[in-house]
Amino acid sequence: MVQWYAPNDVKGSQLNNVIINSLPITTKTLNLKVNGTNVNKVERGTTVQLCASCNTNGADVTFSILKKGETTPITLTKPSYAGGKYTKDYSFDTIGEYTIYFTATKDGYSVQSAEKKLTVTKATIPASAITAPAANALTYNGNEQALITAGSVTDYGTMQYSLTKNGTYSPNIPTGTDAGAYTVWYRVIGDANHNDTAPASVAVSIRKKPLTITGVTAASKPYDGTTNAGITSVTFDGVTLNLGTDYNVAASFDEASVGNGKNVTATVTLIGQAAQNYALEQSSFPTTGSITKAAAPDFTKETSLAIINGYEKTYTVTLPALPTLETPKEYGAPTYELGEIKLNDGYYTDGAKVENGKMTLPIQKNDVGTTGPVGTVTVVIKSKNYEDITLTVTRTMYDTVTVPAEEDTGGGEEFRNAIWPLYTTGSSAKLWNGRFEAPSAGAVAMEYGVTQMVDGQRSGQATGLTYAAADGETVTAPQAGNVVFAGTLTLTGGTVVIDHGCGVKSYLYGLETVGVERGQSVSAGDPLGTAGTAHNLIYELRIGSKSTDPQTALDGNSGLQFREAE
Repeated sequence: MVQWYAPNDVKGSQLNNVIINSLPITTKTLNLKVNGTNVNKVERGTTVQLCASCNTNGADVTFSILKKGETTPITLTKPSYAGGKYTKDYSFDTIGEYTIYFTATKDGYSVQSAEKKLTVTKATIPASAITAPAANALTYNGNEQALITAGSVTDYGTMQYSLTKNGTYSPNIPTGTDAGAYTVWYRVIGDANHNDTAPASVAVSIRKKPLTITGVTAASKPYDGTTNAGITSVTFDGVTLNLGTDYNVAASFDEASVGNGKNVTATVTLIGQAAQNYALEQSSFPTTGSITKAAAPDFTKETSLAIINGYEKTYTVTLPALPTLETPKEYGAPTYELGEIKLNDGYYTDGAKVENGKMTLPIQKNDVGTTGPVGTVTVVIKSKNYEDITLTVTRTMYDTVTVPAEEDTGGGEEFRNAIWPLYTTGSSAKLWNGRFEAPSAGAVAMEYGVTQMVDGQRSGQATGLTYAAADGETVTAPQAGNVVFAGTLTLTGGTVVIDHGCGVKSYLYGLETVGVERGQSVSAGDPLGTAGTAHNLIYELRIGSKSTDPQTALDGNSGLQFREAE
């Protein structure tokens, strides 16, 4: 007899000779669960619960699992039954796409469920399987050094490294040479069944190598007024570094004066790669050096003094002044010492000396036929910071001055009309300030007060200083004042008179050219004109009509003392 199954609502009275039974299996739903939650995607190695929902107990249930690309499914039989569900656990250890269904059979009646799709992906590598790399304790040594001790992973893939997060990873251990901070990135590149891990990092540092200075060599230098010191070399313990490339150095003497074995302090600063890789144990280092005397400054070191034949006198000459030095240079307590005296026999007795920048030399009366240079005297200026400076004073013998008789061509009257009125006129205000200056750089050929002879007879004394001025030499103002006469006179040639105030005037005779005008204001050292050969250059200094020795004004002790009236 054929047995048919019909829905429960079919009544037996509707059929003849047919046994109508209810269907034994009407529910056939498949679910894939992990921890009670339906899934369609799991990682490799996940155990999935296959759940067949049937409305009857005692059915023969078989689960079929077919991997994409394969033809023979995996079958799972004899599932557990509880609560109207047949379940079977299965661990998916191979990645891929799977089709899953079940077949339920009872009382010769068999049904198949709808298919479910399940995707199995690569698994996450467990953290417990990974040993992270460790940073090495490193100090710069000039060589490449492994930055880390290698990490490891068990079975799931290979550990790889990089110096950049998103760079190229390699199994090779990264290295570093220069001191500094590094970051080593690492990740596990998973095998066919496991995902790569996310990049992680280890901080690593290569410490600077401690560096000790073992020696500093200072160069000697000539005195320049500063404490600046030059360094020729610096030596370091165990390494050679180059000045200007690897380090700079500044050095100074403890003070600026001349001396040997002077204390020097050098301060070294690392630069460039050396600064990156080394740390100085000390930046300052003591050494010694020498400051030698500087060459004597360049200035005129010669002067001359006229000696009058037959005229016994202790002559005084103002020595050339030392030039002013640029700050911070100093001579260092200069002293004047009398040097060698070379004079023809019979001129010098004894008692020469140097005081306050002046030299005095006693000369005995001696009527000789010699005129012109008769010798020299040297004066040595010694100082701490400069080489000795030798000043030379040339002594020149002149005969008693003989003035030839002149035919009066009207020059005398012209002179008196032009010059004498100036004796009693002028400014009442004081216009000069300080010491007077020589109008010429030439030697004094005739001093104030020297006896003058005319036709063998004494005619008077020199009322001024006569200079042996060079042809074309610029003649300058002895002091500040106003020009009250400027012109050429028959008797005196080019003539300039300067009013200094308070009755004091300078009279300059014998100029070849006159370069100022009456009424012009001048300062000390301003050009007045030029000297020539037609006339001797004569400088008179008068207070009113009375002449006075210009040399004392030039020396600064003229007696031109002035006190404002109260």
